[in-house]
Amino acid sequence: MFEGFSPETVDFLWGIRMNNNRDWFLEHKKDYVNYLYEPMKALGKQAFAPYMDTPGNILKVSRIYRDARLHHPLPYKECLWFSIRKDVSWWAENPGVYFEFAPDESVTALVCIAQHPLQWRFSARRSPGIRILF
Repeated sequence: MFEGFSPETVDFLWGIRMNNNRDWFLEHKKDYVNYLYEPMKALGKQAFAPYMDTPGNILKVSRIYRDARLHHPLPYKECLWFSIRKDVSWWAENPGVYFEFAPDESVTALVCIAQHPLQWRFSARRSPGIRILF
């Protein structure tokens, strides 16, 4: 059960922002697990409870590790998030719930992006007053 984030959570997040390197992270990995990852998982599970009985809904909790394939200069994210969404290949076509926790803010959102970009692009071509910017 989620019992809240502690001051140590915020300390860890500020620490990773100021010391975003492997050595610092490995020294503080227990803090990450105990004060950020486990509480975020617990919050996600608690928020997911009302959606569990609807087939196709999933809970995703982010990882702190950045995707190395994207060649970002920093190895770790400075926040953690979870989302509740449909388990489909193009998830943005369906509404979802999103929560992010960072050292200086938290974000809660109901996400509904609507159509797949290719469908939107096709629709925009048929609608005279819509400019395509990409």
